Amino acid sequence: MISSGATVGSTSSSQVVAPSGESDPTKSVLEECERHFSENDAITNPYIFDYLKQYIKNGGKPSTIVQMLSSSYKGYPQMTSLLCDWMSMANIDNETINKILMDYLKNLIIENFDSKKADAIFTASQDPPKWLEYMINDVEWRNLIYQLSEKHPNCLMLNFAIQRISESGYHNEIASVTTATTSLKVFHRILTDSIEKLIRESEESISSSPQFSDFRKICCHSQYTYIYAQCIIRSLMTSVPSYRSQLSLLSDELEQNALKDGKASEYLIRKIRYLFLEYEHRYKIEQSDYTQTAAISDTTTIILSMLNSNTTNPADILKLYKYYSSANPPPVEMLQSCEFLDLLIQDLFNPSKKVNQAHRSKYIFVLAYASTATNDGNNTVNVNPVVNALEKAVAICSNNTLPKSVAVFRPYLAYNIVCVGVLYWIGIVFTDSQFSITMFTLNNTKLYMALLKEIAFRHESLSSLVLAIVKKCFFANQGDLDPLQAMEIKKVFLDVFIYLMQLGYVLPTLETIQGLVLEKMDMSLIRHIINSILDMIESPFSLEFITKFVEILCTDHARDAISSKISPNFTVFLKHIVEEGSELYKLSSDTISFFRNIYSSQISVKSEGDKKKRSSAYEADE
Repeated sequence: MISSGATVGSTSSSQVVAPSGESDPTKSVLEECERHFSENDAITNPYIFDYLKQYIKNGGKPSTIVQMLSSSYKGYPQMTSLLCDWMSMANIDNETINKILMDYLKNLIIENFDSKKADAIFTASQDPPKWLEYMINDVEWRNLIYQLSEKHPNCLMLNFAIQRISESGYHNEIASVTTATTSLKVFHRILTDSIEKLIRESEESISSSPQFSDFRKICCHSQYTYIYAQCIIRSLMTSVPSYRSQLSLLSDELEQNALKDGKASEYLIRKIRYLFLEYEHRYKIEQSDYTQTAAISDTTTIILSMLNSNTTNPADILKLYKYYSSANPPPVEMLQSCEFLDLLIQDLFNPSKKVNQAHRSKYIFVLAYASTATNDGNNTVNVNPVVNALEKAVAICSNNTLPKSVAVFRPYLAYNIVCVGVLYWIGIVFTDSQFSITMFTLNNTKLYMALLKEIAFRHESLSSLVLAIVKKCFFANQGDLDPLQAMEIKKVFLDVFIYLMQLGYVLPTLETIQGLVLEKMDMSLIRHIINSILDMIESPFSLEFITKFVEILCTDHARDAISSKISPNFTVFLKHIVEEGSELYKLSSDTISFFRNIYSSQISVKSEGDKKKRSSAYEADE
């Protein structure tokens, strides 16, 4: 039964206490009881009998009680039950009816919840309310507690409920609830359980996992949760070396997320990273090896200084070169910060930055060492091939004369770090105004896009970076090109998207294409990309592909583009969707109807064309 008279969060104690300034306590008690009697549907209040006893005990008249309870009765619970009966008679199933009621009731509670009154309930009794235990064991009420706890993070009752939910085995549900961080036991249980699940996934799928998003949110809730999470991860990296790469990825992603959130200074977050690295490696060093210890500390200071200033320093790079070219170098992990490597790549592959020729070899050695050496204790790393490849690639990218063929780069593209530098260089020359004027010709565009295809083919791990660079080039300012030239150049960019899909990088590429369509790309380009996709696909299709591709086709701008000119492959695709869409792919009836209309109109056009052909042939025979 739903009571409209019971206020959410009202105190559990029914004892009416007279205000401390009143001269007549009895009168105050009577007035307080009458206030409760006058509330809507007061008779449904769970404490109404206690108020009745107090009212009569203090001289209240029973007739007054009867009159007030009768006047305040509205019958909202009975009206609700009647409305449910009507919905049931209208063939609405009970599950839908219950969901409507539950959603309304939850919204009502969220709007009227008073954390102070809720805490009064919680602290008034020695044991937790029995109804709270019932709520904890029901999934709908647990979801309500999560919503309330996000809105009222300091409520004692809700924090207790979150702790009891965790103890009851539902801690997986509260991974995204930030109030779970208020209890160390709850936070530790969620943290360790999330880590155990995440490290069993592939490195490629960890960052896209829905659980990973909740994991980052709760770990980066505060400086304390961040440091605690990093301590646990670093400890596991030492004790469970078989999962070191996955744990290292988790640590790096947490660091990047903490830097984006800005809840702590960037220097502090990076300092924490290097403190862990120093601690991990120092205990492996003999205490008498002061030189190695000093080198580790100095390396930390140098790299943090450059990261803090967001620029490299030739003097610091020279020191790093000296340390890492020695017979006993510091751990290579200290160099393998993505931000630090980006600084080196920017200095070496940005044509507008001219690193002094005397220092360039030192920059290249540090970059080559960071990308080649491993943290396995092997100090005999041969970085010469990578150094040579980087030197050749940097020389080409620094030259003001544009290369005439992809073959110039081909001998050096075997190395991942060279490809990363070349990709960065292409992004600069296509988007920087001082270079892009000469870049946007059809021949140049084809050359550089062919280079991107070569890199994507050789290094699957760089597919996401290639996609980002092409998207960046697509939206670059193309100067004073006439519309037809601009259209041809953009088709070359779109062909790289198609090539990435052919290599198997499908869903992220489709998401990018969807973004271009939503940006109202030219209709001829939309037809080009859709027809190119249709030319290379055939059934059966994965559910993920169909879902994303259908979303693109159903976009208003795409509808207008494809309705004017339909290719034969699209007709085959339409037939497959119309016949199999609801069964294989669970597409909605509206979506199926949309494709059926296009397919029917296409068949009608084809039939009309066949009639005209037969008629012409008949007339010719006559």
